[in-house]
Amino acid sequence: MEEDTLRELIRAIDGHIEDGDSAALKADLERQNAGDIAAALDALPDEKKDIVFGLLEDEQASEVLDEVQTATRLDLIEDLDADKLSEIIHAMPPDEAIDLLAEIPEKTAEEVLELFTPEEQKLLERLLSYPPESAGGIMTPVVVKVRDELTVEQTLRYLRENIRAEEIFYIYAVDRSGRLTGTVSTRRLITARSESFIRDLMEKELISVPADLDQEDVARLFSRHSLLAIPVVDSGGRLLGQITVDDVMDVLEDEATEDAFKLAGTDDAELRSESAVRIARIRLVWLLICLAGTFLSGMVIRSFESTLQGVISLAVFIPSIMAMGGNSGIQTTTVTVRGLATGAVGTIGIVRVIFRELRVALLLGVACGALTGLIAHLWLGSPYLGLVVGIAMFCSISWASMMGVLLPLTFNKLNVDPAVASGPFIITMNDAVSLLIYFALVSMLLRHMSL
Repeated sequence: MEEDTLRELIRAIDGHIEDGDSAALKADLERQNAGDIAAALDALPDEKKDIVFGLLEDEQASEVLDEVQTATRLDLIEDLDADKLSEIIHAMPPDEAIDLLAEIPEKTAEEVLELFTPEEQKLLERLLSYPPESAGGIMTPVVVKVRDELTVEQTLRYLRENIRAEEIFYIYAVDRSGRLTGTVSTRRLITARSESFIRDLMEKELISVPADLDQEDVARLFSRHSLLAIPVVDSGGRLLGQITVDDVMDVLEDEATEDAFKLAGTDDAELRSESAVRIARIRLVWLLICLAGTFLSGMVIRSFESTLQGVISLAVFIPSIMAMGGNSGIQTTTVTVRGLATGAVGTIGIVRVIFRELRVALLLGVACGALTGLIAHLWLGSPYLGLVVGIAMFCSISWASMMGVLLPLTFNKLNVDPAVASGPFIITMNDAVSLLIYFALVSMLLRHMSL
């Protein structure tokens, strides 16, 4: 939503609230789309959010809840009773309803579920049983499926009389036991002869996914095959539901957000909390790890205290060597983690990635090392000191760059999220190693000069 349009909407909302004209505000909101209302709610103070949301009809409220930011959504539903929540959830597609039920307190979710029919409860409970980041957790059970023994005429009649789906990407053909046997595009169905059988029209070379497949792998399939939807099946091949392209867009956004937070050494719980204490507690863990790393760097400096006293002028290059090592490590780590997330690294090949990054690390190390060495030589007036600083910079950048690719690959091999190998972790480790390399080279230089 454009900023000017958003400001105009917020001014209109403020004006109606100040005038106490709820009817005019309600009428104005009915003309707005859910995305615009969501953007306004994200910007409004809490007391006005409640007023605006309280005027929305159930269907519009359900659409708005799906669009607002996480923190706003939790604020809005916090004060709703089970009856109102149940009405809103009834207006949602099943997959969005499950997402909302998973976010609210367990006790409230149980109260809401009790207001559904036994059949609806069974469906929602089955969907809730899937891990939230699996194919089953993001699928919708709303699919258009027909028996593969029907004719085109019978199928079209059935669709006209029974199907209320807003979007039909594919028509899924199943056998008598509910096993998925093929798909038929709406174009082919409409243009086929009325007496043709579905089993003769359907595409039998299927791409389907099991319910326990990770959502990132699902997203890669969509990208690789340019899909609009993909069926989800159980271990027996029976159709459970489908995942549509808009679901995958949400997955990509969620995964990118998760990786971004991990790169910073925190998590997306910050988005759901306004408590400074809670946010500080989330960040404190990694900062304490960093603090321990600085003590490690301090121990390295102390171990080479006599070396540093021998050539105190070399101390001025400590910040540069530590910073450049950390920066180059972060660059490589970010590229590697993102490549693993998108599947690009797996496509290129692990060995090729390692050798490519090795070449990049050597080139960067040579360039930065030569420049730093030249500056040190001119600044300190000693070619030996310039050589030591240059070699130290080369080793620091080369080491950090290689760790930036090897650590995420190792973590990924151990089935640990590679994003945790980045950010504060790699910076802290590289600081200590860079100092160790630097002072070891200085010690060797001093021994050489004393001979």
